[in-house]
Amino acid sequence: EVVVVGYGTQKKVNLTGAVAQIDSKILADRPVANATQALQGAVPNLNINFTNGRPGGEGAVNVRGFASINSKNAAPLILIDGVPGSINNINPRDIENISVLKDAAASAIYGARGAFGVLLVTTKKGKQGKVNVNYNNNFGFSGVTVTTNFITNGYDAARLNDEAFIRATGNSYTGYTEDDYAELLKRKEDPSLPSVVIQNRNGKEQYVYYGNTDWWDFLYRDLQTSMEHGLTISGANEKVDFYVSGRMYEKNGLMKIQQDKFNSYNLRSKVSAKVTDWLTITNNGSTLSNTDLDIDANNNFSSTTVHGLPSYVPLNPDGTATFRTELNNYTIGDGIMADLIHGKSKGGDKKLEFINQFEAVANLFDGFTVTGNYTYAYNPRNTFSRRTQSPWSIYPGEVSFLGYDRLNEAQITEQVYTVNLFASYNKKIKNHNFGATVGYNREHQTYKRIGGIHN
Repeated sequence: EVVVVGYGTQKKVNLTGAVAQIDSKILADRPVANATQALQGAVPNLNINFTNGRPGGEGAVNVRGFASINSKNAAPLILIDGVPGSINNINPRDIENISVLKDAAASAIYGARGAFGVLLVTTKKGKQGKVNVNYNNNFGFSGVTVTTNFITNGYDAARLNDEAFIRATGNSYTGYTEDDYAELLKRKEDPSLPSVVIQNRNGKEQYVYYGNTDWWDFLYRDLQTSMEHGLTISGANEKVDFYVSGRMYEKNGLMKIQQDKFNSYNLRSKVSAKVTDWLTITNNGSTLSNTDLDIDANNNFSSTTVHGLPSYVPLNPDGTATFRTELNNYTIGDGIMADLIHGKSKGGDKKLEFINQFEAVANLFDGFTVTGNYTYAYNPRNTFSRRTQSPWSIYPGEVSFLGYDRLNEAQITEQVYTVNLFASYNKKIKNHNFGATVGYNREHQTYKRIGGIHN
């Protein structure tokens, strides 16, 4: 019945602002990569949107929908135990509760940063009683949410595309002749016939494609597997409480060739000690190690759906990739398929986050509390994308190379120092509650990036 609001708490019956709260029970049984995935659909007017299908993909958080003309994706201020941070970097099982301050009243405390709402995340601590050891795991899989029953025979797909293209432009899309269509029809009736033949076109021998390729099945998996292991040790007595947790999460991506993978490791330690009857000190530290391996450095997965007719095939008889047919002016899959087949286009994102908060709470007299904390956050990050030329061919015995040789790498270091010092006074006089808060907040952030490109 108590809700975290700003630098203090309020009973629900006394709330005047638009506040929603969820507790750990809602998040406990959701086998997800991060907290935004767990929050999706859990809080009214809290919108979580995912813009890509990468494993471990992080959601964009929005309160109340469209914010303003100039800020279509305005994000709320997110505070984790009173410190600004990314909710995606927390182990979802470490969250005790989340308060969502939805209206503009949050700006009274947090200023302009609270104009688009505030999320207050409180992490768990040890509870009174015996030491509790909890281990959990889950193994899961997910699939596509749309049908993938595409046309996979070369004859039908080529006919449909050419008919539409001729009506729109007056020209053939594929460049196939009636003799080519006769060959495609033969392979529709007998798929065992060769998909690649050598013919003389425009005075030169070249590969001509009569395939029945299921590009979706060739490139993508039907299921994405995931695995999670978590261990928590907690306990408390009259003087000390502690909470220690660790988590390992792994998810494999959608790509069948050069599969993309996501790995995440969380560690948290939270210890509080009641030094005297009026003073309590707490140390709250967390570490995140995060590796996101993405085979497509440009995130250009849409290219795999471009110019990829079933009549085309991935590989020539000599083992080189297909890139052009020379019957039209279009490239098969914009060349991305050739890159994937030869494993030449890769990228990675490695992140480490270390946060430690030291806090002291003094109850100086009845109803009057002074709280001070200092937080240090260290966030190094390494990103890279690597690409080398991919061999392809259209003329037997002639090998060309697609793309370029390049390594693009960046080292990013971010450090944040946060100080909070505030005092609260609460007094109940008969049926009336009186409360006041005054405080000081200071944040200092440094950001350094160094990168290079090697061709």
